[in-house]
Amino acid sequence: MSKIITLMFGLQLIVSLLFVNCGITDLNPPGDSMSGYIMYHSDTVFIYNSGYYAVSLYSYNTYPFKRLPFRSDSLKNIKWDGTGYSCTFDLSGIPKGKYYVASTWIRYPQQPADTPIILGTYGCDTLYNCTTNKIIAFPYFTGNWINIYSWADTSKRLY
Repeated sequence: MSKIITLMFGLQLIVSLLFVNCGITDLNPPGDSMSGYIMYHSDTVFIYNSGYYAVSLYSYNTYPFKRLPFRSDSLKNIKWDGTGYSCTFDLSGIPKGKYYVASTWIRYPQQPADTPIILGTYGCDTLYNCTTNKIIAFPYFTGNWINIYSWADTSKRLY
C-alpha cells in the first residue's frame, strides 16, 4: 500500500514540475473582461436617433431580460463586412458574478424603468422564447470571443 501512495505522490510531483517548467501555471486563468462581435443580420433598418446600440450584461436572475441590465456599453463602428453589418466590443472591469449577455437598443434619453430592447442574446442569438441562453461566470471566464447574431430592426425585438 505504501508503494502505491509513494508512486502516486511521485507522479503528481512529476506532472506539477512539467507544468511549471513549461510555463503553464493556470489552465483557466481568471479574468474580468470579455470581447467579441455583434453580427447583425443583413436587415438594414438601423436607427440613428433617439437611442443607441449596445452590448448589455444582465445579472443571473429569473427573467433577466425583463429587468434593467447590470451594465451596458455602446457599440461603435458598425460596418458592412460584405455579408452583413458587424462590430466588435470589449468590456473590462466586470465584477465577480454570473451574467447573461445581449445585444440591445437603448432609448435616449433613458427613463428610470426603461428596459432596453433585446435584439440578440448569447446562446440563442435571434430566437424568440429561447431558454438556452448561456451564462458567463466571472472571474472564471477566460475572455474568449463572444459572438452574438442580432437584429438591427428594433421592431424584431426579442424582449
